[in-house]
Amino acid sequence: MIIRRPGEFVDYVCYKDGRSAVTDFPQPRFVEDSIAAVFRVLERQMDYGQVEQVKRIMNDEIAFLFY
Repeated sequence: MIIRRPGEFVDYVCYKDGRSAVTDFPQPRFVEDSIAAVFRVLERQMDYGQVEQVKRIMNDEIAFLFY
């Protein structure tokens, strides 16, 4: 699966969350907030270069979700 757009990434996160997505993300913005929160934790726990490498793999349209 190739994800090219932010909406596709959000949909994929919901898909991976399965039936819990409705409870975990009652509003669409909650998914984006959760994605950004995960990357904030990764930035605190991983070396700066490692997180930046992950972000560079994503295109600019998707990378905005991480901030």
